[in-house]
Amino acid sequence: MDRTVNHREPTLPVVPEAEQGLVGSLLHDSARAWDVRSTLTADHFYEPKAAAIYTAILHALDAGQQPDLVTLVEYFRPRTQRPRIEVTDLVAYLEAEFSGDRASDYAALVRDAADRRNLILAAQAAITAAQAPSIPTGSSRERADAILLDTLTRRTCPRVVSAAEAMPEVEAALDDPGTAVVPVKTGYADLDRKLGGLQPGALYVVAARPSMGKSSLATSIAQNVAVRSRQPVLIFSLEVPRRQVLTNIACAEAKVPNTAVRDRRLDAAQRTRFLEAAGRVKEAPLFIDDTARLTGTQIRSTIRLECARRELRLAIVDYLQLAGGDRAAESREREVAEICAALKQAARENNIPIVALSQLNRAAEARKDKKPVISDLRESGAIEQDADAVLLLHREDYYAQQQIPDEVGRPTTVCIAKNRNGPTGLVTLVFFPQLTRFESCVPEHLLASGAGPR
Repeated sequence: MDRTVNHREPTLPVVPEAEQGLVGSLLHDSARAWDVRSTLTADHFYEPKAAAIYTAILHALDAGQQPDLVTLVEYFRPRTQRPRIEVTDLVAYLEAEFSGDRASDYAALVRDAADRRNLILAAQAAITAAQAPSIPTGSSRERADAILLDTLTRRTCPRVVSAAEAMPEVEAALDDPGTAVVPVKTGYADLDRKLGGLQPGALYVVAARPSMGKSSLATSIAQNVAVRSRQPVLIFSLEVPRRQVLTNIACAEAKVPNTAVRDRRLDAAQRTRFLEAAGRVKEAPLFIDDTARLTGTQIRSTIRLECARRELRLAIVDYLQLAGGDRAAESREREVAEICAALKQAARENNIPIVALSQLNRAAEARKDKKPVISDLRESGAIEQDADAVLLLHREDYYAQQQIPDEVGRPTTVCIAKNRNGPTGLVTLVFFPQLTRFESCVPEHLLASGAGPR
């Protein structure tokens, strides 16, 4: 079989007739430019002259002028850049029979051809990166991922809409449940009430000092969403192998101490419960990537792919400080900023909530009450800025060094230190370390009836 790579340059999609037709139709009916400029820039054109004249038309309109032969000749007169636009070029467009009614059709053809060219060029760039012997394979793969993802998600021009255009969506959501934003419920009623559930497109950061239970809270939420509500969840476990993640979730589901599973000390009843729970977890739409040191771009690429495959409802990253940068950064703070930006982009472009875990620095331990604040986030600037909500975990028993029996739950304060979609405040959950599981402090049916603490 011939496996020789064909290095011939690809044929790029070009629609010169549509480019000429669009420019000609706008010269005959410049009002149509307002219909196409929000989705089309000069970069979409392949022919330099057509792109230059399109730019001149928009410039004239922005200056309050009519883009006719006089204003365009004046626009190009002092300019020395290439291509050089002659009077004869403009006259040829003006004398041709183009209809302004076709402007939107021409624009769609031009835009489609440009998108196809960009995708082909991005694929070629990815191939070139993969063939470079001086670049390690892992770096080549990351570079290719970044090139293709940027091409697929890039917005080449702003899409500005008026309140009159956008407001009907808001009004329709009042009466039509199908148009309303559907949040993902964490399974903790008091927390959901303050957060409004996990909102699609939002980035949530759960932060704590080590051993406070942040990973257990993340897997508890994953258990509630995937196992109990049957909604697809993807977990990026950068620290713990997938076998341990699944063991913890199955233990929590079966209410069996994870140490009993680890040490193989299950009695008959526990073994039965564990195997039944393992069966429920096996059937749940729960997916795990336990690759160590994933980069922000790799996480973003995987989320995009899995959303297309499985219609994900939630992604969890455990945890931020273990993710890597796509390239060498001047500081760890800058690297974390790029990772946070990638997660925020992934949430927005895939319209799902993302929960990212983060460490806190030691500042809280120097305070008398040991309570964390948002500035305790390690590499905090970018995390605090990009997150839509920041949840800080605190347990009094951890610092009081109280002797609490293993089977007794630890009250845990969840401080909602930032919340773009609702109020800040405190929520109390109960952490059971042996089960790696959080439970609501007040039974769900009491919260639903209005009883219990607020």
